[in-house]
Amino acid sequence: MPKKNFIPFLLLLAVLFVIYGDSLTFLPQPVRNVSVASRKFIVGLWPSWLRPRDFNEQRERDIERLQQRPSPDR
Repeated sequence: MPKKNFIPFLLLLAVLFVIYGDSLTFLPQPVRNVSVASRKFIVGLWPSWLRPRDFNEQRERDIERLQQRPSPDR
């Protein structure tokens, strides 16, 4: 069997280990710690200045502004 067929399988195993490795109780504790450390490292690669957009932020500010204003008498 060619080696290139194993590459996607190994990548899938690595991703699954990083995601679920600490919850697998049959693994020894040092191996579970490696899973947690790997996950923290990968999350740490994401830039701190790049945060998810809050699409409701502007809408919430508008609602607060409307609630603070007195309603006009009509």
